[in-house]
Amino acid sequence: MDITQTKDQKIAVAAQKMARSEAFSEVLKLTSEQWAAFLAKMDEGGVEDCLLLLKEEDEMYRGIEEKCHRRHEANKKRLLSRLTSKDGH
Repeated sequence: MDITQTKDQKIAVAAQKMARSEAFSEVLKLTSEQWAAFLAKMDEGGVEDCLLLLKEEDEMYRGIEEKCHRRHEANKKRLLSRLTSKDGH
């Protein structure tokens, strides 16, 4: 977290991310403006907690995508190996 960011800047960033977040949308489906109003009522620590949760959610989804990509590549190599071994090449 950038220490020089003001609470208003943190709210702006968090509100945009929260509006797109699958996890937050399951709890409350709000626009970024509505999230900003909600966050404005919190103290700065609460806003930072939300940003941390959003970061963890992003890392989780990125990890899932990377795992799927690795599986896809491994399956593709296995399939190519089987196809070429059956052709006698």
